[in-house]
Amino acid sequence: MKNRQYAVASLFAGIAVLLFGTVICSATGVDEHLALLLGGIAGLVLYKQKYPLDFSEQLRSFDMTVPIMMLILNFTACELSASLFGLTASRFMTVTHHAAAVSEITPMAVIGSVIFAPVGEELLFRLCGVGLMKRSFGRFFAVLFPTAVFSVMHFANPQNLVNVFAGAVVLALCYYYTENIIYTVIVHIMHNALCLPDASVLYNNVNGFEILTLPFAAIGTVLFAAGMVWYIMVFRKKYADGKGSAVNR
Repeated sequence: MKNRQYAVASLFAGIAVLLFGTVICSATGVDEHLALLLGGIAGLVLYKQKYPLDFSEQLRSFDMTVPIMMLILNFTACELSASLFGLTASRFMTVTHHAAAVSEITPMAVIGSVIFAPVGEELLFRLCGVGLMKRSFGRFFAVLFPTAVFSVMHFANPQNLVNVFAGAVVLALCYYYTENIIYTVIVHIMHNALCLPDASVLYNNVNGFEILTLPFAAIGTVLFAAGMVWYIMVFRKKYADGKGSAVNR
């Protein structure tokens, strides 16, 4: 199978494992986050069928600055883009949040959302998706196609789609340039942990859209700007030519 076909087929094969696992978990009463981990394991296996993966080298090349700054970019990109979309869309439409769809918060659900989901989704969508497509497609497709699939699978309402897509672009770019999956797993874990507390005080609700209050929007804008300066002036200079990535050290 050609590399392009293998890359696309691998991503969807991993998603198939994820969906099948979700059905099994639902039928047996097991927390459905476990299915994400199974999909990630499938993605890891499919990636390693084509390319070696040295986690020890990724640990040796680890730079804590990267996940910290990427988290700032990831989180602020999610919130600011979703708020801007909400400001616009709330003038023309209303969205409804169904209370029955909110998952019960249990210790297992917390472990699932903070550990199983980040690990599984990063192995499937960034390692397998971006990692395989990087080697057979251009940057635009390798970053945006797995990101679009990831976002659609998290669809709850239009604002949520924008939120997830913006954050996933940051994760995809982080992995595309560094090829260090440990970075994106850490960012994803920290992002999901930050989402656990009730943050309703940060938002105004307009026709069902959650929009950041002005003070928090201002703080988010400053942090996002700082993250972008770091991304352009430091991160891209170090990783754009591939010399700083874990696989080239």
